[in-house]
Amino acid sequence: MTNTLPSTSTSPRAKDSAVGQYRHKRSATDIGLALLTPLVGQEFLDRYGLRDPLNRGLKYGVKQVFSTAGAATRQFKRVQGLNKPPTRLRPSGADYFDLTPTTTRR
Repeated sequence: MTNTLPSTSTSPRAKDSAVGQYRHKRSATDIGLALLTPLVGQEFLDRYGLRDPLNRGLKYGVKQVFSTAGAATRQFKRVQGLNKPPTRLRPSGADYFDLTPTTTRR
């Protein structure tokens, strides 16, 4: 048998857990997949040759959403940094590029 330690979490959910006892908070990805799953499982997509266009459209849409989210994140980071002065790297003190010739090369 496996020796397990008791839970150190103090949340009420950790003490009282069971499958289906607490509702799962759905994210945007969960909702999107829940909406798409019944649509993708339809047989008429194969019958009328619509599966490939649907897949291409979904791929394009997901690509655009993530591209837009990345661009928005970059813009927000840039705007948040406007009030701060530019920072320079601190000198490390280590001389990694010592180009003085050694005694054997002189």
